[in-house]
Amino acid sequence: MFRRKRKLDDFTAEIDAHLEHEIARLREQGLTEAEARNTARREFGNVTRAREDFYESHRWLWLDHLAQDIRYGLHMQGKSPGFTIIAILTLALGIGANTSIFSLVNAILIRPLPYPNPEQLVGLGQSRIQQGAGYIQTGVSLPNIDAIVLQNTVFQQVAYYRFHSYNLIENNAPERVESFQISSSFLPMFGIEPHIGRYFSEEETQPGKDAVAIISFGLWQRRFAGTPDVLGKSILLDQRRYTIVGVMPRDFQYMWGAPVDLLVPLAPTPAERGEAGRNSRNMETLARMKSGVTHEQAQSEMNAIAARLAQEFPDANKGWNITVEPLHAAYHRHLVQPLLVLMGAVSFVLLIVCANVANLLLSRLTGRRREVAIRLAMGASNGRMIRQFLTESLLLALIGGACGLLLGYWGTALLRVQATKYTGHPALKEMGLDWRVLLFTVAVALLTSIIFGLAPALHASKANLNDTLKESALSVTPETGHRRLRSALVIAETALAIVLMTGAGLLIRTFTRLVGVDIGFNPNNAVSMWVTLPQYKYSAGAQQFAFFRDVLDRVRTIPGVEAAASHEWVADVFFNPANQPLPIP
Repeated sequence: MFRRKRKLDDFTAEIDAHLEHEIARLREQGLTEAEARNTARREFGNVTRAREDFYESHRWLWLDHLAQDIRYGLHMQGKSPGFTIIAILTLALGIGANTSIFSLVNAILIRPLPYPNPEQLVGLGQSRIQQGAGYIQTGVSLPNIDAIVLQNTVFQQVAYYRFHSYNLIENNAPERVESFQISSSFLPMFGIEPHIGRYFSEEETQPGKDAVAIISFGLWQRRFAGTPDVLGKSILLDQRRYTIVGVMPRDFQYMWGAPVDLLVPLAPTPAERGEAGRNSRNMETLARMKSGVTHEQAQSEMNAIAARLAQEFPDANKGWNITVEPLHAAYHRHLVQPLLVLMGAVSFVLLIVCANVANLLLSRLTGRRREVAIRLAMGASNGRMIRQFLTESLLLALIGGACGLLLGYWGTALLRVQATKYTGHPALKEMGLDWRVLLFTVAVALLTSIIFGLAPALHASKANLNDTLKESALSVTPETGHRRLRSALVIAETALAIVLMTGAGLLIRTFTRLVGVDIGFNPNNAVSMWVTLPQYKYSAGAQQFAFFRDVLDRVRTIPGVEAAASHEWVADVFFNPANQPLPIP
């Protein structure tokens, strides 16, 4: 195909040599030049057919025809630069919007979790049986976790953790830090290696031996200037000294939200592991399945363990099941519906784009009816004409897809910045144009070319040769079928646009209603604060009440404060509208 031993010109020269040799022989027999030439050609046969047979025997004809269609398609696009630019820009906007949104969907819903063998990771939870399997309502109690560890045969590791906040006091600079209290198997199960230092040992998860900590990379930088000798130093957390044994990697961020500053061992008390702890379903529990174990097998075994627990401890476990859910699904469950709705909305936009470009192609077809009729009259098949028009549509879609990919790159960067303002989801850091997004863009471009190119191609292949060739070359009046097809496309565009506009209107109406809801008081000039008291100092309710009463008394004396009140853990401060809010020490 690409490196033929003989070229067509060589084959033609050989035929000519044979003919000249035969003509010379016939002239020697007494024929004239004209008689000899005619006789030689008649005896040789169809020279043109011989050349065509040679040409076709050395080529993949479909590829050759495709190359011809592409060259002709590029020529036709160049003859109508205005049409080409408008069509490409329209396609670029539709494909670019879909690329940007799909990059978000890909980063959150499709891309696997960044851990070794993420398909083995599952979340465990306890759920009410009557609420349906798979609905995780709570965490798991510690006694039930111990039962799962002892009785299961499907998990390599089981880990658990809970959130906790500490007051970090170093160098007279107090700071509230968020932490995980974790089991010793938590970090090894995820394959997370500390930047420096080590994991927690099993012994350090025992009460009284848990005064060790692994700090985050950010805390290491801002409180210890990133010095490598931080290991072995102590920090004061809620009036208790903890020894630093490790520093987490720079990009460590489990789940979404603010980065965790601290990891400490979870050292349950005997009461938490005993009967009193069976109703405390407050442990976020994770597990790594053994190789070859399916989620169905794991769920079946958890059902059996839950049934045994319900028989042995009915007061705490009757009516409760243990559910198994892939960690990726549990991680992103609350984001599936809004992301799919968003993806559906931009898909509607792409369909409107396809209808627009199809209308443009039909309009352009009006001026090419005589060209189509002449090609059909000269022997072009309907399939050949359909392929030609689909090739032109494919060229438009590929160029529009390339421009859309560029717009999608910019849109993805903008979307990442805007989304980060509202959520700290760690997947947003990895949001970009990877191979999945590129494959999606190519697929969208190909599908788009078929959607908007098929109707004009089919319409062109059914041209009425007799009527079209009789028309004046200046006539551009579209035929009845042409008008009906364009009307159908306009109706489809309008219907899709109405659906999008209705959805957008409902969203705006919902938002305005939420903003206008009467909350029962005037929120202007009001400031609220969330205060968390350290349990080592304010464990009793009377101590907490005294603290807030003292704070409110001091706040009311600040100039500009009109009123102050508190409920549970929140202190609300109302400022006089004539004064600016003042900082509260």
